Amino acid sequence: MALYFLAFLWGLLILLSLTGWGGVLNRLLFPEEQIDWGQRAAWGLAFSVVVGGLLNITAAISRRVILIYLGIGLAYWVIERLRVARLPVESFLSSVRSYRGRTALLLAVLVVTCLALIRYAGPVSTLWWWEDAVYFVFPEKMLQTGSLGSDPFSERRMASSLGGQSFLQTFVLSLFPEQYLRGLDSGLGLLIVLGLLIGQLRQVGVSPEMGVCTLLLALLIPTAATNTTSVLTGSALFLSLFRTLNWKGLSRNSLISMAFITAVVAGAIVALKSNFILPCAIFLGCASFFHVAHSSERRRAMTEAALTALLVVGFLLPWMLSMYRSSGTLFYPLLGKGYNAFGHAAYASLPGLDALSPRRVAKLLLTDVIDPSVVALGVLAICYLRSGRWRLESRRAALSLFIGAGLGRVLVAFVTQGWWVYRLTFPFVFAATLVLFTELLSEASATRADREWRQVFALPAVALAAGLLVGANWSDSKQMYLESLSQVRSALRGARLSSDKDKAKYAEMQRSIPAGQTVLAKLEAPCLLDFRRNTVFIVDAPGPGLPPGLPLFEGSEALAAYLLGKSVRYIAYSYGGEAAFRSGLARVFSPGQPPGLRAGGEQALDFLGSLDELGRTRKRAYDDGHNFVLDLVQSGNVEVTP
Repeated sequence: MALYFLAFLWGLLILLSLTGWGGVLNRLLFPEEQIDWGQRAAWGLAFSVVVGGLLNITAAISRRVILIYLGIGLAYWVIERLRVARLPVESFLSSVRSYRGRTALLLAVLVVTCLALIRYAGPVSTLWWWEDAVYFVFPEKMLQTGSLGSDPFSERRMASSLGGQSFLQTFVLSLFPEQYLRGLDSGLGLLIVLGLLIGQLRQVGVSPEMGVCTLLLALLIPTAATNTTSVLTGSALFLSLFRTLNWKGLSRNSLISMAFITAVVAGAIVALKSNFILPCAIFLGCASFFHVAHSSERRRAMTEAALTALLVVGFLLPWMLSMYRSSGTLFYPLLGKGYNAFGHAAYASLPGLDALSPRRVAKLLLTDVIDPSVVALGVLAICYLRSGRWRLESRRAALSLFIGAGLGRVLVAFVTQGWWVYRLTFPFVFAATLVLFTELLSEASATRADREWRQVFALPAVALAAGLLVGANWSDSKQMYLESLSQVRSALRGARLSSDKDKAKYAEMQRSIPAGQTVLAKLEAPCLLDFRRNTVFIVDAPGPGLPPGLPLFEGSEALAAYLLGKSVRYIAYSYGGEAAFRSGLARVFSPGQPPGLRAGGEQALDFLGSLDELGRTRKRAYDDGHNFVLDLVQSGNVEVTP
């Protein structure tokens, strides 16, 4: 119980530290301007991702370095708070004159606060491995070895992210075990989103009553999170990029400051998760185009756009070089497919992988691209475009975000051929929805002598969109809060994700491998390994591998010869979890799944079969009845009981 409360408080301290680092950027880049705490927290989050790239490429990450970094941010936040003390609640309530109005507003604020606390408290502790076990490896390797290192057999290392989210997770892992990692995105990310939303509502002049309703809507939309990869941290940075580009104070400062802060946020978005690059590039590209086209100082605007692009590449370069060292590509798949295995027979034998039939295109558009969240976004966009508010912005930031989110949704659907489109596109669609929602609320509450029709219809459009979002997600929303409460109860009872016995088993298993030897691991909890003792290559989704690639569908002996040729003598495998592995793969063979996903499933089944066969033909240096270690050099099924 005590550990849970400490982790709960540590998350809030991380938030304050990020806010402090955002304050440092505010002071250095825009000394005459003052931004709200939500934007400072988001800037601090983005800056941390950029710093993480430098620390990762130089192998300088450690618990001490992380704690010093967080300590500096926290110290600046304390100094800043001592210098400027504000009580926003007083001004917030002063706009409501009647006693009943204030009472109702306070009750609504209390409800929103309670929901936010539940949403934050639940993910603080995660009590299941599932897909998270793979992603837990990356921050653990960072803290143990100083960097992500080389992992050429990991599909998620290559395809999921450049590594920004993993670095952020070291903030939690520096003091607490893996079961507390989910709180960084689903908990801390949510608080930053709410902070940004509060700042946006105040900026556009929405009434307190409407503002509280908007926050309530944001809290009722369930997060499309199935693992610890970026979802709400991504939403926060998309919102932050919008607010940065839409900020009037941006143009009042130097060209370098403008380009630097924009590039920091955009670069961090791309480094958090690979599927963010398309919507982010479209968003920033459209905003730059509109700015150049409508600026009275076109040369200056073009210089800013070019400088921003160069800085984005510069901030991403350390992450990209690390990816190249590990997986043979600077950025998958835009700058090369690296060590992926698209040449395997499983892919070549599947029709329609490269070309989509008209029927498949129609299905993608009707069932995968369009859902209630997209319909709600479309309703808001139509009303927003008719309002003409976007013409007042030189960068058309809200319009650019909508274009980025809309096209990003379509492109992600086609790239993945309809695989989990809602989850992969949730961060930027959610951000665009919140932005258009607040813009239309501002339009509806604007005071004009002549009530134009676009003002009259703004509120019904907002109400319709809110109804679609809440109605379509009501069951999932209730389930999300019930799961959060259940996780809190389990954490308070002292439930743990991994026991001391589990850690001891993994330590004993690793001791059966000589120190310094390379091991290929297909384990249920690979994050429990000591990555300093051995070079560990993680296999999460069989396919990628050092050139010429894993010899899939060629038999177990071909696999053994290939691994030995790459100086990989040992294999660690959780054979006791094979039934669960195969059960999890069953979904990829269900009707309607993309051909590429089914091909990946076939590769995984073949790889598991080869491991089973090697378990019968090679010496088991270790076997505890659930995990074994194979010595590929020695033949014979000799089991060693620990």
